[in-house]
Order: sequence, then C-alpha cells, then structure tokens
Amino acid sequence: MNNTLPDHLVVNSKQRTTDALSAIENLKTILINELHSGVLLQALEADQSYLNLSRFCTRAGLSENFLNGKLHKESLKPAIKQFLKDLKRDAQRTAEQSVSDEKSESDIDRLTKLLKRATDQLHAETLRTNEAEKQLKEILAATRPKIVEFPR
Repeated sequence: MNNTLPDHLVVNSKQRTTDALSAIENLKTILINELHSGVLLQALEADQSYLNLSRFCTRAGLSENFLNGKLHKESLKPAIKQFLKDLKRDAQRTAEQSVSDEKSESDIDRLTKLLKRATDQLHAETLRTNEAEKQLKEILAATRPKIVEFPR
C-alpha cells in the first residue's frame, strides 16, 4: 500500500495550511490591536475564556481542535499558548496601570481641592485681617488727642 498522496491533494493540503497560518497571524494582529485599544481588557473582564485556544482557533475561522492535529501540536500550539499567555499578562498590566493612573488622577483631584480650599481660607483671613486693621486705625484715630494749633 502506497502512502503518498496525489500531487493535487498535496498542493491543496499545503494551501489549506498556509491559509490557516495566515488566518492565525491575522488574528494575532487583531488581538494586539484590541489590546492597545482596550477592547481586549473589556472582553476579558466580561468573559475569562475569551483568550483560550479553542476560541482562538474559532475566531481565526478554523476548527477548535486545529492545533491538536499532529502537524501543529508540537510546533505551533506551544507558540500560540505562549502568545495568549503574554497577551493576558499585558492586558493585566494595562488594567493595573489604568487603575494606578485613575488613583493618581484622583490624588491630583483631591490635592487640587485641598489647595483651593486652603487658598480660599487664606484669602478670607486676609480680608478679615485688613478689615480689622482698618477698624483699629479708625479707633486709634478717634481716641488720640488731637493737637490743635492756635493762631498767634
């Protein structure tokens, strides 16, 4: 029994593999763009299985068991697993960074409010001090003896 395939079947299988690999690369690019736009983080928050192997293959337009085939199981599957793991890690870092940015923004807002309140209080005290000095001058002027010069 001869195990070689006819040439047209070999060409067809190579073309299907090439198409599948290009679909995977396109999906990788899409996922990276989703990561940068923040869509990936929202999708992961909504559904933790958003970045698993079967959904990855399905989104690429392949069978969910595509990477379990003997041709790709040892070569492509570990690379895709690592890519998805790195993508999840980067999404988590982005989430942590956005939380720290929000925290720093809220700290800045809080400090700005404190500064505004302090300047308002300082302004009010300055006005009160000026008014008190004005009243003090009036009282002192009213109680001082006046020197009146008589004409000679």
